[in-house]
Amino acid sequence: MRLTVKVERRNGFTGRIPLEVRGLPHGVRVLDVGLNGILVTEKESERTFVLYAEPWVQPTNHPFVVFARREGKNTEHAAKSVLLRVADK
Repeated sequence: MRLTVKVERRNGFTGRIPLEVRGLPHGVRVLDVGLNGILVTEKESERTFVLYAEPWVQPTNHPFVVFARREGKNTEHAAKSVLLRVADK
C-alpha cells in the first residue's frame, strides 16, 4: 500500500517534519525508512511511503494513525486514522 501524507505549513513554518506511523498490526511495517525515519524536508509539503504486510499476515481491516512532529517545539499532530485492508493473496 502506498500512502501519501500531505502537510499544511502554517505561520511561516519551514522546518523539517518527522512523521511516525502508529498502530500497525503485527507483521505490517513501513518500507525504506531512512536514518531519520519518515521525513518531510524543509522544501517539501508531502511524503509518500509504502506499507508492507508479511505473507503470513491474515486478512484484516485495521486502523492506524500518522503523527507529524514539529521540530523545535516537539509538538505532535495526528492525522485522521486510516483503515488498512490486508486482503487474501
